Amino acid sequence: MNRKASSFLILLLSVFTSLSVHAFCVQTFNAYGAFYAADIAQRTRETAEQLKADACSAIFLQEVFNRNRMNMYQQFSAELASTHENVPTGLTTSSGLQSLIKGEVLETKFYRFQVQTLVGIRKGFSVTRVRLKDLSSEVVLVNVHLHHSSTDSRMSQLAELVEWRHKNPDLPLILAGDLNSNPDSIEYDFLVTALNLVDLGRQAIGGTYPAGYCTYCKDNPRSWDGFLSSKGPQDQTYDYVFSAPDPKTGIDFRGVSSQVNLKGRTGFTWSDHYGVQVELKEVRQKRRSNQEKLEQLSASLIQLKDLANRHKDARYRRNLKSLLVVEDHIKQLEQKAGFFYNYLMRL
Repeated sequence: MNRKASSFLILLLSVFTSLSVHAFCVQTFNAYGAFYAADIAQRTRETAEQLKADACSAIFLQEVFNRNRMNMYQQFSAELASTHENVPTGLTTSSGLQSLIKGEVLETKFYRFQVQTLVGIRKGFSVTRVRLKDLSSEVVLVNVHLHHSSTDSRMSQLAELVEWRHKNPDLPLILAGDLNSNPDSIEYDFLVTALNLVDLGRQAIGGTYPAGYCTYCKDNPRSWDGFLSSKGPQDQTYDYVFSAPDPKTGIDFRGVSSQVNLKGRTGFTWSDHYGVQVELKEVRQKRRSNQEKLEQLSASLIQLKDLANRHKDARYRRNLKSLLVVEDHIKQLEQKAGFFYNYLMRL
């Protein structure tokens, strides 16, 4: 084989491996399971039937607080493995996180955030290492639910999540859940930039959320936004599906299509949130942090430092300074050297 033919073959193989025949569906949904929520049993049955019909490979549920409801979701999707905390029936201090997986679950861990403010509800994130039937590689699935109203608390909670990923950078990552934060918030900006994430739902609809897009919507009669906001009811976007690549193999994901779903039926919505379903495509590529992203992260860290220094809760200040070592991260970005900088540049 001559050099030209060899070069062409290498190019052809490169193009082929950058494409993927693996496409699959991911769903996230806050199921609104707090003790004060009405119609839980009926909403769960109807939602579970729809989830079974959609047949996604990975389903991320939040606010599933008791065993009866966990069992109901799993019964409707008997072919899926379920990961959840082992809790008794009734009101508990469960994180409310349940994931349903079409594939082999290799390992699951639950992490409770250090900063909590609601009695009986423990926000956190779950980490599940799996082999999905639709993928060529193991993947890490992270299901997360952040504080409902406090930016300071959410930033502290995200600091713990970011620190976990920095210590566990291998394998491709799919992160989904309820951030209780809009796309123009410091929380969204910090998480996406610190972990070099891609918002797959946003990518699938062209890179920009259109006017009127929402997952926590003012037309939803179960929404609490009008009570929690001095501005009255607003359309909010709180629910997402993200990805980050495996630095070693370049395996990553691309959003192909996205929809806001699980709204319920006329006169009967299934939650105060609507769901987000994204069809993903496995790809092989390498993304590198550019200077703009590094500058953006530096600005976010400076804001984070300011939040930590002025916060009254000592647990919050200690948490941020010990987990992120904010000042050192800023210095690494300025000097373009160090563990944190190198982590970003691997992607």
